[in-house]
Amino acid sequence: MTSERYLEIREIAKHLADKIFKWGQGKFDYLSNASRFGLVTNRTIVFDDDSDTDNMQDYMMYNSKYKGTRILDLFYDSEVELDDIEELILEGMVNSEMSIFQIVDIDSESQRWRIYIKDVLKSDTYEVINFGFSQTGIVGMVICARLIELENGLYMTSGATFAFDSFAKERLLADYSFEKFKRRRNLNSDDLFLFCNKKSKMYGKTVKYLDYSEN
Repeated sequence: MTSERYLEIREIAKHLADKIFKWGQGKFDYLSNASRFGLVTNRTIVFDDDSDTDNMQDYMMYNSKYKGTRILDLFYDSEVELDDIEELILEGMVNSEMSIFQIVDIDSESQRWRIYIKDVLKSDTYEVINFGFSQTGIVGMVICARLIELENGLYMTSGATFAFDSFAKERLLADYSFEKFKRRRNLNSDDLFLFCNKKSKMYGKTVKYLDYSEN
Protein backbone atom coordinates (compact mmCIF):
# COMPACT_ATOMS: atom_id res chain seq x y z
CA MET A 1 0.00 0.00 0.00
CA THR A 2 1.34 3.42 -0.94
CA SER A 3 1.45 6.31 1.49
CA GLU A 4 -1.01 8.21 -0.69
CA ARG A 5 -3.51 5.38 -0.48
CA TYR A 6 -3.03 5.15 3.28
CA LEU A 7 -3.69 8.87 3.72
CA GLU A 8 -6.83 8.54 1.64
CA ILE A 9 -8.07 5.66 3.80
CA ARG A 10 -7.18 7.52 7.00
CA GLU A 11 -9.24 10.49 5.86
CA ILE A 12 -12.17 8.24 4.95
CA ALA A 13 -11.90 6.64 8.41
CA LYS A 14 -12.27 10.08 10.03
CA HIS A 15 -15.43 10.78 8.04
CA LEU A 16 -16.76 7.32 8.88
CA ALA A 17 -16.26 8.02 12.59
CA ASP A 18 -18.25 11.25 12.22
CA LYS A 19 -20.96 9.30 10.42
CA ILE A 20 -21.16 6.74 13.25
CA PHE A 21 -21.44 9.42 15.94
CA LYS A 22 -24.14 11.27 14.01
CA TRP A 23 -26.05 8.01 13.48
CA GLY A 24 -25.70 7.21 17.17
CA GLN A 25 -27.01 10.51 18.51
CA GLY A 26 -29.11 9.78 21.57
CA LYS A 27 -27.42 6.40 22.05
CA PHE A 28 -24.03 7.52 23.40
CA ASP A 29 -23.96 8.28 27.13
CA TYR A 30 -21.29 10.98 27.34
CA LEU A 31 -21.56 11.54 31.10
CA SER A 32 -21.22 7.87 31.95
CA ASN A 33 -18.21 7.47 29.67
CA ALA A 34 -16.54 10.61 31.00
CA SER A 35 -16.93 9.33 34.54
CA ARG A 36 -14.82 6.30 33.62
CA PHE A 37 -12.01 8.71 32.81
CA GLY A 38 -12.47 10.66 36.04
CA LEU A 39 -13.58 13.72 34.09
CA VAL A 40 -16.89 14.42 35.84
CA THR A 41 -17.31 17.02 38.57
CA ASN A 42 -20.79 17.73 39.89
CA ARG A 43 -22.28 16.00 36.84
CA THR A 44 -20.27 18.28 34.54
CA ILE A 45 -17.60 16.96 32.15
CA VAL A 46 -14.30 18.79 32.68
CA PHE A 47 -11.46 17.99 30.26
CA ASP A 48 -7.87 18.50 31.38
CA ASP A 49 -6.53 18.86 27.82
CA ASP A 50 -7.32 18.04 24.19
CA SER A 51 -6.01 14.48 24.52
CA ASP A 52 -8.79 13.72 27.02
CA THR A 53 -11.37 14.66 24.39
CA ASP A 54 -9.74 12.55 21.68
CA ASN A 55 -9.19 9.56 23.96
CA MET A 56 -12.71 9.58 25.32
CA GLN A 57 -14.21 9.76 21.83
CA ASP A 58 -12.08 6.84 20.70
CA TYR A 59 -13.11 4.88 23.77
CA MET A 60 -16.79 5.65 23.18
CA MET A 61 -16.57 4.62 19.55
CA TYR A 62 -15.41 1.11 20.39
CA ASN A 63 -16.94 0.42 23.80
CA SER A 64 -20.23 2.31 24.22
CA LYS A 65 -23.36 0.18 24.42
CA TYR A 66 -27.02 0.91 23.84
CA LYS A 67 -29.57 -1.45 25.40
CA GLY A 68 -26.85 -4.03 25.96
CA THR A 69 -25.34 -4.01 22.47
CA ARG A 70 -22.23 -2.18 21.37
CA ILE A 71 -23.21 0.85 19.29
CA LEU A 72 -20.49 0.05 16.75
CA ASP A 73 -22.11 -3.36 16.19
CA LEU A 74 -25.54 -1.75 15.87
CA PHE A 75 -24.18 0.55 13.17
CA TYR A 76 -22.52 -2.41 11.44
CA ASP A 77 -25.89 -4.21 11.28
CA SER A 78 -27.79 -1.09 10.22
CA GLU A 79 -28.95 -0.18 6.73
CA VAL A 80 -26.63 2.82 6.44
CA GLU A 81 -25.19 2.92 2.93
CA LEU A 82 -21.40 2.73 2.80
CA ASP A 83 -18.90 2.53 -0.04
CA ASP A 84 -16.38 -0.32 -0.36
CA ILE A 85 -13.60 1.45 1.54
CA GLU A 86 -15.93 2.42 4.39
CA GLU A 87 -17.09 -1.19 4.64
CA LEU A 88 -13.48 -2.39 4.76
CA ILE A 89 -12.65 0.05 7.54
CA LEU A 90 -15.82 -0.73 9.48
CA GLU A 91 -15.11 -4.45 9.28
CA GLY A 92 -11.66 -3.82 10.72
CA MET A 93 -13.07 -1.60 13.45
CA VAL A 94 -15.61 -4.20 14.54
CA ASN A 95 -12.97 -6.93 14.74
CA SER A 96 -10.19 -4.87 16.34
CA GLU A 97 -8.95 -5.26 19.90
CA MET A 98 -6.80 -3.13 22.17
CA SER A 99 -3.41 -4.53 23.20
CA ILE A 100 0.10 -3.62 24.34
CA PHE A 101 2.84 -3.68 21.72
CA GLN A 102 6.57 -3.06 21.49
CA ILE A 103 8.21 -1.57 18.41
CA VAL A 104 10.75 -4.10 17.09
CA ASP A 105 11.68 -2.41 13.80
CA ILE A 106 11.03 0.83 11.89
CA ASP A 107 11.12 1.52 8.17
CA SER A 108 11.13 5.32 7.94
CA GLU A 109 11.91 5.32 4.22
CA SER A 110 9.97 8.00 2.39
CA GLN A 111 6.50 6.88 1.28
CA ARG A 112 6.52 3.63 3.30
CA TRP A 113 5.96 4.72 6.92
CA ARG A 114 6.12 1.20 8.37
CA ILE A 115 6.64 0.09 11.95
CA TYR A 116 6.80 -3.53 13.03
CA ILE A 117 5.37 -4.25 16.46
CA LYS A 118 5.11 -7.28 18.71
CA ASP A 119 2.09 -7.90 20.93
CA VAL A 120 3.69 -8.38 24.35
CA LEU A 121 0.53 -10.04 25.67
CA LYS A 122 0.09 -12.56 22.84
CA SER A 123 3.51 -12.61 21.06
CA ASP A 124 2.05 -11.90 17.61
CA THR A 125 3.92 -9.49 15.29
CA TYR A 126 2.26 -6.93 13.02
CA GLU A 127 3.21 -4.63 10.16
CA VAL A 128 1.66 -1.22 10.71
CA ILE A 129 1.58 1.83 8.47
CA ASN A 130 1.83 4.95 10.64
CA PHE A 131 3.44 8.22 9.63
CA GLY A 132 4.05 9.58 13.14
CA PHE A 133 5.68 6.54 14.74
CA SER A 134 7.70 5.77 11.59
CA GLN A 135 9.29 9.22 11.94
CA THR A 136 9.56 9.70 15.71
CA GLY A 137 9.26 6.19 17.15
CA ILE A 138 12.21 4.33 18.65
CA VAL A 139 12.83 0.60 18.56
CA GLY A 140 11.90 -0.71 22.01
CA MET A 141 9.18 1.89 22.60
CA VAL A 142 5.96 0.42 24.01
CA ILE A 143 2.57 1.49 22.66
CA CYS A 144 -0.99 0.67 23.65
CA ALA A 145 -3.11 0.71 20.53
CA ARG A 146 -6.02 -0.77 18.63
CA LEU A 147 -5.15 -2.15 15.20
CA ILE A 148 -7.41 -2.11 12.15
CA GLU A 149 -6.48 -4.48 9.32
CA LEU A 150 -6.39 -2.86 5.89
CA GLU A 151 -5.10 -5.55 3.53
CA ASN A 152 -2.90 -8.64 3.43
CA GLY A 153 -1.71 -8.37 7.03
CA LEU A 154 -1.11 -4.62 6.93
CA TYR A 155 -2.67 -2.61 9.76
CA MET A 156 -3.23 0.95 10.88
CA THR A 157 -3.97 2.26 14.37
CA SER A 158 -7.51 3.31 15.26
CA GLY A 159 -6.56 6.76 16.48
CA ALA A 160 -5.94 7.03 20.22
CA THR A 161 -2.53 5.56 21.06
CA PHE A 162 -0.58 5.59 24.32
CA ALA A 163 3.23 5.49 24.30
CA PHE A 164 5.82 4.52 26.90
CA ASP A 165 9.62 4.49 26.96
CA SER A 166 11.23 1.07 26.63
CA PHE A 167 12.44 1.20 30.25
CA ALA A 168 8.80 1.50 31.40
CA LYS A 169 7.84 -1.83 29.83
CA GLU A 170 8.43 -3.95 32.93
CA ARG A 171 6.59 -1.47 35.15
CA LEU A 172 3.65 -1.39 32.74
CA LEU A 173 3.45 -5.18 32.54
CA ALA A 174 3.77 -5.49 36.31
CA ASP A 175 0.90 -3.04 36.74
CA TYR A 176 -1.07 -4.99 34.14
CA SER A 177 -0.49 -8.26 36.03
CA PHE A 178 -1.60 -6.65 39.28
CA GLU A 179 -4.74 -5.32 37.59
CA LYS A 180 -5.52 -8.84 36.34
CA PHE A 181 -4.99 -10.18 39.85
CA LYS A 182 -7.40 -7.63 41.34
CA ARG A 183 -10.06 -8.47 38.76
CA ARG A 184 -9.36 -12.24 38.81
CA ARG A 185 -9.47 -12.21 34.99
CA ASN A 186 -7.76 -10.86 31.89
CA LEU A 187 -8.51 -7.30 30.89
CA ASN A 188 -10.79 -6.91 27.88
CA SER A 189 -10.36 -4.09 25.33
CA ASP A 190 -12.58 -1.80 27.40
CA ASP A 191 -10.54 -2.38 30.56
CA LEU A 192 -7.22 -2.16 28.74
CA PHE A 193 -7.97 1.21 27.16
CA LEU A 194 -8.80 2.75 30.55
CA PHE A 195 -5.76 1.05 32.12
CA CYS A 196 -3.38 2.42 29.45
CA ASN A 197 -4.94 5.87 29.63
CA LYS A 198 -4.41 5.96 33.39
CA LYS A 199 -0.82 4.69 33.24
CA SER A 200 0.00 7.05 30.37
CA LYS A 201 -0.88 10.01 32.59
CA MET A 202 1.40 8.61 35.29
CA TYR A 203 4.54 7.64 33.36
CA GLY A 204 3.77 7.64 29.64
CA LYS A 205 5.23 9.66 26.77
CA THR A 206 3.43 12.47 25.00
CA VAL A 207 2.23 11.28 21.61
CA LYS A 208 2.94 13.91 18.97
CA TYR A 209 0.70 13.79 15.91
CA LEU A 210 2.76 15.00 12.96
CA ASP A 211 1.49 16.76 9.87
CA TYR A 212 2.62 14.57 6.96
CA SER A 213 2.60 17.61 4.67
CA GLU A 214 5.68 18.84 6.51
CA ASN A 215 7.60 15.68 5.65
